[in-house]
Amino acid sequence: MSTDVETLVSSIETCLLDLDLSVNEFGFLLVVRKFWPNGLMSEYGLRRLARSILSWIIVEDDNLAIVLRDYIGKQKPLPGVRPTGDMPPWPFAHPSRSNSEVHSSNGRDYMTVRTALLTRYAIPWLLSLHDQDSETYTDIVYDTCIELADDRVVGSEVFDGNVAEMEAASTKRLDAVLVAIIKISHAGVTFSCSEELILRWLRLVTESGVPNKPIAGLNRLFPRDADPNRLSSINSADSTKPRNNDADTQPSPTNPFDVLVRVAGQSPPSLSQALEWLAMIARSGVEVPTQVFEQFLSLVTATAAILLQAHSLVHAMTLSLWLRSLGRQNLQGILGQLHLNINPSITAALKSTDSELRSLSLAIIRHTFAACLLIYGCDRNAIVGTGLLEEAEIKHSFSRRKMSARAQPVDDPIVVHPGILHGIGQYLRLDIPIVTSYIAKFFFTFFNNSPLVASYEIDNFVLKNGSLLAECAWKFYGTQRQEIAAIRFVTVNRLSRILADVTSPAFNIDGRQWRSSIGETFTTYFSSLWNDEQEEIRLALRVHVNSLLPAQIEAIAQCWNEMLTTSPMADKLRLISFLIQLRSHLPGWKLISWDNLIQMMEEYDSGKDIDNSGFFTTTTFNEGEPETIHLLVSALILALAMIADGVPIDAFTLLKIKLQLVRLIGFSDISVTTSSDSNALLIQYGEALEISEMAFPCIEGLVAVVDAPHTVDMPASVWGAYQEQEDKTIPVLVGYIFIDVVFNILSTVEELESLPVLPVKSLLEATYTVLHKVDFDIQPARTLQPLLRQAMSRIIDLSPKNVNYEIRQLAIIVIQAFCKMCSTIIRGGATVFAILENVTEVIVTLNQQSQDALVLQGKALMLSLLTAHSNDGLMINVFKRQLKPTFFTVLKQVLDPGPAKGNTGGPGNGSEGLVILLWRDSLARAPECDPSSMQTVINNLGKFVEVVYYEGYSYEMITYTGQQVAAVMRRLSDSLFDSVDSSPLLTMLARLAKSNRKHTRELLPYIETTLRIALTRASLTAPCLVQLINATQNKIQSNSAQLGKVTSTLVEILTDSLRLKARVLPSTLNAIIESLSSNDIPIYPNDPGARFQLLLVNLFENGCYFLDHHAWVDAQTENDFQVSISVARIVLQALEMDPTSSTYSALESNYRLVSSLRSWTVLALAALQEDPSRKWVLILYQHFMSFSHTYLASMRTYAQSNLSSESAASDINHAYVATKLWLMLAQRVSNMTGAGDGPMYRVWNELWPVFESIIDGLEVEARAGLSSTLLVLASATVADLLLFLRNLRSPLALELTNHIETLNRLRTAKGEADNSKMAKAVRALSEAPAEITVESILEQTAKELIATEKMKGLEIKRERFRKDTRMGGF
Repeated sequence: MSTDVETLVSSIETCLLDLDLSVNEFGFLLVVRKFWPNGLMSEYGLRRLARSILSWIIVEDDNLAIVLRDYIGKQKPLPGVRPTGDMPPWPFAHPSRSNSEVHSSNGRDYMTVRTALLTRYAIPWLLSLHDQDSETYTDIVYDTCIELADDRVVGSEVFDGNVAEMEAASTKRLDAVLVAIIKISHAGVTFSCSEELILRWLRLVTESGVPNKPIAGLNRLFPRDADPNRLSSINSADSTKPRNNDADTQPSPTNPFDVLVRVAGQSPPSLSQALEWLAMIARSGVEVPTQVFEQFLSLVTATAAILLQAHSLVHAMTLSLWLRSLGRQNLQGILGQLHLNINPSITAALKSTDSELRSLSLAIIRHTFAACLLIYGCDRNAIVGTGLLEEAEIKHSFSRRKMSARAQPVDDPIVVHPGILHGIGQYLRLDIPIVTSYIAKFFFTFFNNSPLVASYEIDNFVLKNGSLLAECAWKFYGTQRQEIAAIRFVTVNRLSRILADVTSPAFNIDGRQWRSSIGETFTTYFSSLWNDEQEEIRLALRVHVNSLLPAQIEAIAQCWNEMLTTSPMADKLRLISFLIQLRSHLPGWKLISWDNLIQMMEEYDSGKDIDNSGFFTTTTFNEGEPETIHLLVSALILALAMIADGVPIDAFTLLKIKLQLVRLIGFSDISVTTSSDSNALLIQYGEALEISEMAFPCIEGLVAVVDAPHTVDMPASVWGAYQEQEDKTIPVLVGYIFIDVVFNILSTVEELESLPVLPVKSLLEATYTVLHKVDFDIQPARTLQPLLRQAMSRIIDLSPKNVNYEIRQLAIIVIQAFCKMCSTIIRGGATVFAILENVTEVIVTLNQQSQDALVLQGKALMLSLLTAHSNDGLMINVFKRQLKPTFFTVLKQVLDPGPAKGNTGGPGNGSEGLVILLWRDSLARAPECDPSSMQTVINNLGKFVEVVYYEGYSYEMITYTGQQVAAVMRRLSDSLFDSVDSSPLLTMLARLAKSNRKHTRELLPYIETTLRIALTRASLTAPCLVQLINATQNKIQSNSAQLGKVTSTLVEILTDSLRLKARVLPSTLNAIIESLSSNDIPIYPNDPGARFQLLLVNLFENGCYFLDHHAWVDAQTENDFQVSISVARIVLQALEMDPTSSTYSALESNYRLVSSLRSWTVLALAALQEDPSRKWVLILYQHFMSFSHTYLASMRTYAQSNLSSESAASDINHAYVATKLWLMLAQRVSNMTGAGDGPMYRVWNELWPVFESIIDGLEVEARAGLSSTLLVLASATVADLLLFLRNLRSPLALELTNHIETLNRLRTAKGEADNSKMAKAVRALSEAPAEITVESILEQTAKELIATEKMKGLEIKRERFRKDTRMGGF
């Protein structure tokens, strides 16, 4: 479209979107006068206009709601409706729009005018468009409905990937599209496309997926009344709209149900689709007429019945009846007729193996019964309770409360349709349990829960259908009849008499293997002990079995032995399984001979290990191997059970069973040898990294074996006796043979926690039993001690892991038993610490304060261990390890279990003696610790005091603690402990002094002794000194108060250190200064100036002396730098507090603060790092001349162009660093005082000439052809200095020509190319300066100062080395 046409169309769209009807009429006038449909208009334009008009029709309800809310509710004139008093327009419109009352109380006038616009403009225009091309018109209408629905639904929804929300949005969209179609249809503008719109909407339902929830709009499309004469059509309003005079063009009203029926009759797929739509309509609360169901029935049964279609029809009828069932008895005839037709198909499906067809058939039967019960008036909850209807099937049905309740006629009497009864008879004879249960539930509900069926009607029904009901009753009750039970009881009695005669000589038949035949009879007889359903028969069997004599039992066992020998593999497996089950009913019976069991186990064993790799991964095996392996497992289970029951067995047979068990479990490197007297097997094996699943039952059987009280005579050679004792035997428990198997499984399985719960539980139970039954301190069990340690190590590691709660609890119980029964084994080893550590993890993972049984059990275990090892160095060995903070938290709870005692920090009454014993033992052994573990011990001692035991000390205990801490500190004074941080010791003493105030006086001498040793020998931190001061110092608010011992000692040591009279590490010295300057100490806490005046102001001269004479050591240059900065701050603060010193004066201070260039540099750096409000910069600037004299004195040699000094490199670097700092200091002075550029020029003019002299000297050496590394260093230094001026943005940087000339001189002297460093520096001077903060410059300068001192140290070492070399050569 052209621009003008596009503008006009947009105007029309805007007009039709307006609420004002006058504006709407203006838009319609433009449409009918400018865009009447004809062959010349583009389809795009017509679509846009048609969409606007249709949208105007669809949003009628929304606009009316706005009018009611914003105009009528507020007594405002209706938009676009002329009041009655207004003059009519000229020229007169015919018919004219109606006027309205000024105070209209509803929207009738608004709707009247809107209807007039629809009739006059919209319908004629849309009719013309329809007549031009009805198919295109249908597309336009449908697309408009889709677009508007998407705008309403999708525009208001936010999806987050939730399937339920997406399904709900899809249902809303379908409902919105349907409402739009209905709205357009009611407006009378669908003309001849009503049916097509319905079909397209139904296909949209199929594309979107038929929803499980009701669609509200269907109640407006389909009437709820079942009277077909009252069916309304979606285009019933068309007859009122103006049309052409040709009566043939008038469309007949469209019945939506007719559309469904016509679609269903097209093809079988269409029928299936239509049935899904019908179920959706019924679910949405629409009452489907009986005629519609009859039409669908004729379609479903017209050809060979398809069960899926039949199920859909029954499902739809059930949903319809669920919403309203009374008065709809005629639907039962449809169901009966349907079953008469599809009965053969359902019967065939129930007999087939096709699970899908079987499920459909069962659903048809179930839904049919539910529908019939609804017709009979049964309670809906009762029907759902029977399972004939599932909750999910009717969960989203239309709410019955929203349906209008009308009285419905009920046919009397209620009868069950013959077709339903015929189907019941056919389905019952199939003898399918679930079908029988459905029939039983149907009749039960019909007889008991139908309010429409009188008692006499029940009698009549039974009389008429007695044969069917009798057959049903027979099926319902199965074989539970008196005569059947009597026959079975007689059989049992006869078998019992046969069993009693088994020892009779007449029972023996020579030359015949009769025992194997009668064995099957005995198997059947004994299996009735648990298989028979009658308690009377089971009780009679139990009485007969308990009366059997030993000879009879032996004869029965012989029958089973012979049967086991002659039977095939499958029968053997079945017999062994039977014997395993029988053993629990007859414990102690020797059900089968040991030789037969061993023979069965050895059938698979051909001298190689069992390969279980593919046993559970495939279903096909060669040569019957799976049955053989199953037989081996079953035989082992039976053998272990018989051993546990006490069936007599010799040691050799017991060892054979052990060998088969070891092979089955999967141990590697199995070797078997026979003892010298051939009465025992010596079995050796390796690891079992993985255990196959089929071995788990055997592992579970080991629990009963190791717990068995029976003994066996074991040859001494089996447990490794001396040679002279090999011919002896010793009685041991039968389970002793298998103890090493249990321990080896626990020790060697790669991931014990990955095993299932039952095998792990069995292993733990077996270990617990062994610990209580076996003494590992004597032979023969002493040889098992290494295995026991390994197994217990795995159990200890298992306890804190994320495994089953019962397993963790059982592991703790086993550990407790191990500590109790094997105390000599764990004493002195690492096992105790492992137990403590892992039990701590258990307690932490289950919440330390919890009353969980496992937590309480773990705490009890820890308490017992600590009590048992309180005097043998346990805690000091624990303290030698890296411990987590949670360990001390748990330890406090163990040693202080009673908060109700009123003691929140000390030990509880129940364990006060224990915590003192542990602490005393740890202190006594602490000084003897080796250097490698001393730091860890000190840290853990401090943590113990901080968390566990910090108050409640007695006089004797506090004194002993002080003595031992002092002893530890003296040990640390040895050079072997130089790297040990002794701060935890002082922190510990501070905590003790603070928490035990009544004994602080007794502790102070030891604190002072420990502190003096630590200050002069060890490395300390400021926080620990602050804590020590707070614990020992009273609050001071005046100078008359006395300093405490700790504070006095710190001031004394600091004074001696600054005068270099005491040897104190730089880090410790810095910590002293920080602690005395801290605001956290109780000395003038709110007045830092007064605190400094009291403690540090007298250290001014000592500080200056320290700055000049303190030697920076190469290994700790950073610490030396930090302490120098701290001392410089003391000097500057003392100058600040000096009343003779002013913050800024034109007068110079003539006295010299310090005498070394490094000291001045440190002072300048400290002043620049301080807040400008302190004005340290101004104070230090007054001493510029003193600094200048020191600077020139140190650089005098180089000012005379003498560059031969060995320290030239470090001196030049010192000069460079000092120049940078004093230039920054001068710039800050200028900014603070407003003195202009004078200070900077003054500093530059004093310091720069030295660098010019150095440059002159370097040029002379370069012309003489002397190559020097000093030239490279000096050139780089000068270039960096000039670039620094540029980045400092000082006026000195404006002398760009001179600076570039200087750099070119250096580049010429070095003979460098254009890409050299000098050339790059020249280019950098020509560019804009970089953005660098003052903090970054100061940080870089500090690093340069540290590097310079390190370089100076290297120069001094090199000079000493040269001197030593010369002396040696001399």
